[in-house]
Amino acid sequence: MQTVDFEGKRQSVMTNDIFANPEDSFIALNQNGEWLAVSFEDGSLWLYSLLGEENIELFDNTSNFTHFEGGFSGNYFAFSGTNQEESVFAVIDMLELAQTGGFESEYPFSVKADESGIYVQTENLLVKIDPVTGEQIPLVTTAEKINSFAFCDKNAVIASNSGISFFDEQAELMTVIKQADKKELLKMTQDIAVVASLDETDIKVYSLQNHEENTIFYYDADYEHDEARINNTGETAMLFSYSGFRIYDKNGNILADKTIENANEVYDQQYRKNTEECYLEVIYNDGQIRYYSAVDGSLLDERKGEAVNSTMYEEFFTDNWRIESPLHGTPTAYDKKTDKLVKYLEKDDYLTYVTQVNDYVVTEYITADGRRYGLLLDEEGETVAYLPQLCDIVGEQFIFDYHKGELRKTRIYHIKELVELAQQQLNKEGE
Repeated sequence: MQTVDFEGKRQSVMTNDIFANPEDSFIALNQNGEWLAVSFEDGSLWLYSLLGEENIELFDNTSNFTHFEGGFSGNYFAFSGTNQEESVFAVIDMLELAQTGGFESEYPFSVKADESGIYVQTENLLVKIDPVTGEQIPLVTTAEKINSFAFCDKNAVIASNSGISFFDEQAELMTVIKQADKKELLKMTQDIAVVASLDETDIKVYSLQNHEENTIFYYDADYEHDEARINNTGETAMLFSYSGFRIYDKNGNILADKTIENANEVYDQQYRKNTEECYLEVIYNDGQIRYYSAVDGSLLDERKGEAVNSTMYEEFFTDNWRIESPLHGTPTAYDKKTDKLVKYLEKDDYLTYVTQVNDYVVTEYITADGRRYGLLLDEEGETVAYLPQLCDIVGEQFIFDYHKGELRKTRIYHIKELVELAQQQLNKEGE
């Protein structure tokens, strides 16, 4: 047992902490028990050596800081100090006893640190800090202020005025749970998140459902691509962009890795499927067309046609519709028999594919910032479902690519099936 003498200094203590604790008293011990960080009510912040070395005063009683946050991560101590006018953040190398980085702002910094890393939040941004280089790795960016956050090695959870949001390791939003009341207390470990509020006695526990059984292809998540498509046998997947393509088998093995020649002159690409083979069609501005095998990436054929029409007008056909898609204008669906207007499609995004799936029609789009999605339409043209990151359709199976190293599948569920699934879940929760 060891006693640390604060020499008369006191931590900040509220007169009445029954309603809420602002947590202005900061204390943290590093992993091997060598250093103790403590804040005091006079605005000072100290590092106490538990091995008999000289103590370090990071801020004295003239700092005017009223709130401190932080902790130890390996050999580094990260912290923030905040008052009504400003907030500062800094990282200290505890081996060299020197500051490695820091910054300041008029907005408060919230800091958490443990063996997984150093995390800093301000306003609507949450980042992970490299203690050596100072590099900021984005974890979460929201449209509104983050009230509180928690993290683990792979995922993060944040609370804002609109609810609880969960993010994956690529900083992609996984799901949002709307909350009418404010949530301030968040904890997360592996695939479990705990959420609570100062105004409630209930604690909610959320478990991440991964559904790995829906994964049908694996690939290198760092490989940049615009589209992903599966061949007609379901044995290979092609990931491609104007600069090149890769072909993977289901286990993530690379079967082909090709660079497309004269990529700056590519006008369009289309992944074609038929009963005999699948291939990537690359069309150049001068009319040159190259066809690449979707099985091994080999060049199947090369032809010279007329220079392309820059208007990019296209027509798509379904069982009952003819869809006109001009480059500058709103795609429009007409009845094939009567030529009467059925529906104006999405006007702000570019229509890429139209597919008949039983009695439904799937229209696929790409936004100005490169995001892909699909809409499931019924026979009257009404939207039944929004399909984010839809990349392919195989029979009745929808294939999704979230650019995380996996292609996943699902299918159309009818209302009766959904009701049965919901009943099964309720029965399971009642057991």
